[in-house]
Amino acid sequence: MKKNNLITAALVLVVFAFSSINGQSFKLGLFSGYGSSSFENFDDNAGTIPAGVQALLSLDKMKFGSIDLGAEFGYSVVPFTFEVQEQVNQQIFKYDWKIKQMIIAALVKVKFLKKSSVHPFIRLGAGLYSGGSTYEFPDDVKQFAQQNNITLNEELDIESAFGFNAGAGTDIQISKTAAIFAEFVYHIVSRKPEGAPEANGANNWAVQVGVLFGFGK
Repeated sequence: MKKNNLITAALVLVVFAFSSINGQSFKLGLFSGYGSSSFENFDDNAGTIPAGVQALLSLDKMKFGSIDLGAEFGYSVVPFTFEVQEQVNQQIFKYDWKIKQMIIAALVKVKFLKKSSVHPFIRLGAGLYSGGSTYEFPDDVKQFAQQNNITLNEELDIESAFGFNAGAGTDIQISKTAAIFAEFVYHIVSRKPEGAPEANGANNWAVQVGVLFGFGK
């Protein structure tokens, strides 16, 4: 599943690159940042570090500014990490649950202030949210499991789901072919862990900062 998602993302970006450079305005953005969970059924929030790529076709003949259409691939380089606490035979055990997020989505950015070097924008996206999860058990949990012949499952699949995102930000032009950008993005999605009776809200947000390179006309 992970391999297929990576191949799909790479193909999307390659198609946009080769189909757009010929006579079109094409932009390639690289970003990273910081995000946080807003998951249902969790009292605490967990941080993450996302990183990814945006491939955009720019329609720049609008009077108000421009519209960028394209694709976005994002991945949680540092996963959401939650501390889980369980009581077994009057003993309390703690371990970490690490949840990964991978996004392959269509993306639209509406940019304003055409004649300025600063271009504020709003953005909307929709696509596939995927990625599994792992458990990280400390030594006391492993020893207890071994002594009681308990098998510890270190991975838990989470079903992929269609989700949406929205946000706003700004580009700052630093040369004719390059700009830096910063944006706030809120993701809305529900995903179902393996064995769960129903999907749970897995909303999250991120502040992303990156560099945007321009190609074509």
